Amino acid sequence: MSVTVTIPWTMLHITDNRKKIEVEESTIGACFEEVIRRHPRLKKELYTESGVLRPEILIYVNDTAVHANPLSRAVGAGDIIHITTLVVGG
Repeated sequence: MSVTVTIPWTMLHITDNRKKIEVEESTIGACFEEVIRRHPRLKKELYTESGVLRPEILIYVNDTAVHANPLSRAVGAGDIIHITTLVVGG
């Protein structure tokens, strides 16, 4: 069984409108890297130029917010990682 990564509507144009991507990884960071391997343009949307997760990206696992060190958090079969984005700007 795999981990599901849900893609926010603001990024669907990058994933060919795929809302959910199934991966076989054990941490949020590894899941993101696999999703980026399949859809390289997502990297710019998720990470800053220095490789840090963008501050406007919020991560939930099974509807629970992950705040501290989200990329190293373990995930397992059946988990759902929700990527959400804050709307920023003026």
